[in-house]
Amino acid sequence: MRNTGYKIFNIKRVWLSFFFVLASAWSHMVCAQTVHINIGQTQTSTPFRTSNFILGGNYLLIAPKCGLAGEIGMEYAIKTKSSFYSSFSLYQSGAKLEEVNVPGENPFLLFDLDDNKYTYNSWSLNTNYNMEVWRAGKVKLLAVTGLHLDYILYESDAEEDFRHFKPSEDPLEILVRFGALRKLNIGCNMGGRLVYTANQWSYSLNYTYAPRLLKMGKFEKEIDVGNLGVMNGISVKEKVSFITLGVGYNLKGTK
Repeated sequence: MRNTGYKIFNIKRVWLSFFFVLASAWSHMVCAQTVHINIGQTQTSTPFRTSNFILGGNYLLIAPKCGLAGEIGMEYAIKTKSSFYSSFSLYQSGAKLEEVNVPGENPFLLFDLDDNKYTYNSWSLNTNYNMEVWRAGKVKLLAVTGLHLDYILYESDAEEDFRHFKPSEDPLEILVRFGALRKLNIGCNMGGRLVYTANQWSYSLNYTYAPRLLKMGKFEKEIDVGNLGVMNGISVKEKVSFITLGVGYNLKGTK
């Protein structure tokens, strides 16, 4: 099978849209009205699909895993029922080892993981649009939609020889060895915020589902793994959601 590497579909318009929104957002942040700090957790899984993409395969590392998340952001262009929000965040993601067999392929990936888990870190730039959908006194509910740009903070230092398919302590090492790890990615944000405001302070409970539009890794090439057979492909797509508690301070004061 020919090594096709990434199959990058026509996503130029999405990238251009993201950078346009981001550039517009940062130009307004000099007039930011509220500074926010959010701390909480992520829930992620990174399903590894191993197959020849025709006859079926196996799904590994599909069980969700919790990690830590921190974010600092600024809210601006605040109107009666809407606002924009841009932020920088650091978060942990990964998964627990769990396998689901699909007819047509035998298991061949070997992992040597502590507690059957693995974790890695990423940073993210976000720009969201908030729209008020409900209010009762000082409490309001906001619907959130936007875009994010992610970068995986991962450097390979393992010395396992994957040509002989020795166990790895990190599944991402497999993608690095095959030149298939995509560190930079883009995605969308969807979620909500429950906000309580008291004078210049605000307190929030936030939920965001932040899927990535591009696969974290994809490799298509026949690889002989000895007695275990022939590996015909790996496909990895991470799923991430955030739940955080936040505090904000209105720099402009209250009306």
